[in-house]
Amino acid sequence: RNEPGAADAMRREPIDLHALAVDVAMGWVPNALQRDIDLGFEAQVEQAMIHGDADRLRELINNLIDNAIRYTPRGGIITVRCGETAGRPFLEVEDNGPGIAEEHMEQIFERFYRVPGSPSNGCGLGLPIVKEIAASHGADIKVTRCESGGLRIRLEFPRQIRSG
Repeated sequence: RNEPGAADAMRREPIDLHALAVDVAMGWVPNALQRDIDLGFEAQVEQAMIHGDADRLRELINNLIDNAIRYTPRGGIITVRCGETAGRPFLEVEDNGPGIAEEHMEQIFERFYRVPGSPSNGCGLGLPIVKEIAASHGADIKVTRCESGGLRIRLEFPRQIRSG
């Protein structure tokens, strides 16, 4: 469903990214608690409307949170954020895990790529799927290392036209 060119088959409808992100994040709370990870949500707005496919966006958010939980050590912190910057809705997942060295930043979006020495048992498809879904929604992805050493992945969606 998320192969390049699949965007033509997407159902596009108004979606509240904030509500969707809260719903998905709440589903990960039991997994986070099992690992003694503090999974929190911060919202800058009460609503962040975008046009897109809710099922694919749910998969995108699930992949981001799953990765964060996989790589964040016990007792760590993961924060999901949603808001708007200059009229562009955004979604962000930040963790205080080991982060990724600069030389691997571009490669993490390649299929089956795994950072050498990664402690997780993933197969290297989560972030490439995130990239495909983001591209099909016209979203830009920014990956940065946090001051804590962890990783922040931010998706900025196209500016939305407001009625009224």
